[in-house]
Amino acid sequence: MPVAYDPANFWAVLFDTQESAVCRTWPRALIMLALPVLAEVLSELDMWWDTDINVVLLPFSVLSGLMLSFRINDAYGKWNQASGIILQTHRNTRDTMSLVLAYASQLKPGAPVKEIEARLERMRRLMVLFSLFLFRHVRGDFKKPLKAELEQGLLTEAEYKVLTTTATISIVDQKKDKYPPRNRVAFVIDELHREVAELVAWGALPAPCIPPITASIQRLSACFEDCEHIGFTLVPLPYAQLGRAVMFVYLLLVPLAVVHRLPRGATVALSLVANVIYFSLDAVSSDMETPFGTSDNDVAVEKIVRRIDKHTASQLSTFYGRVVPNYDLFPDTRTTTVDGSHCATAKAHSIYDKVEFRARGLESRISKQQEKRAQRQEKRDQAHAQAAA
Repeated sequence: MPVAYDPANFWAVLFDTQESAVCRTWPRALIMLALPVLAEVLSELDMWWDTDINVVLLPFSVLSGLMLSFRINDAYGKWNQASGIILQTHRNTRDTMSLVLAYASQLKPGAPVKEIEARLERMRRLMVLFSLFLFRHVRGDFKKPLKAELEQGLLTEAEYKVLTTTATISIVDQKKDKYPPRNRVAFVIDELHREVAELVAWGALPAPCIPPITASIQRLSACFEDCEHIGFTLVPLPYAQLGRAVMFVYLLLVPLAVVHRLPRGATVALSLVANVIYFSLDAVSSDMETPFGTSDNDVAVEKIVRRIDKHTASQLSTFYGRVVPNYDLFPDTRTTTVDGSHCATAKAHSIYDKVEFRARGLESRISKQQEKRAQRQEKRDQAHAQAAA
């Protein structure tokens, strides 16, 4: 994981343009310059009134600052909470698998080993399926067809039939509905609880181990509800509208308050800086209020889903003492190739990943240059040796 505030990466982070809020807000900032330019022209023509409007500007500046700071703090809290939920999902899948394997390692003589191993692999598959359904849910793709999951082996034919056939019917107008797509994650939780009960019935898990495993699965379910909470908790429209209105009036008043005090052109420059700062802060707040998006600044859910898949497979591998295949979910997020070298097509999930990738590319080029120099020097040394002979 790259260090976010490594001094060596200071300028790369400062001047990054791909996900910069400043680059996205230039059009709005330039449109707002119409009034400062007009004020400058009228001031040059001595057609500007000599009235101090700082008395009007001061309350708007204080109010806009307070409202914007509250919004940024609330938005970052939501983004931070979303990141924590995804990491908790990883932790809970890991803990659930660890508990199950720890208790299953104490098998009694005569226990059906093959059947129990099949149940353990099914539990791992369900936890990977949970993380994938959670990803689809937070991205708004919960209604996506399940053919891909069925072909990949993440869903069985029986599970696919349950999720795609009529599950309930209205007693009023006889409207038929399938299993709710928004609750596919809950379906996986139900199946996990059934698998624990089956493992107990097979003798793989003693009865006293049920409470901690069940609690771990319930924590997984809580992660889903927490994601729902973030999705449903939006800044109320009246507050967002009022905040933008106050900001808009403030940005209009700034050039009117300073045009007769600053030299020529300074009013336009000051207004441009104020516009860019305020619009960028608004854009940053909007990004953090939707932390499960697809931009580089959003929470890297795909990477965590892939990590859950590979880590639970590794846990089973340690338990079995043999290689366990994984589902290779989201291969575009991999950072290494089959031979262990850095993957040139790896997807960056944040500006810090991009900085790291660029640094790796630079190191690779430097290494190749040094290798070429060494080869040229070796050839020169051989030529000198032959000439001396």
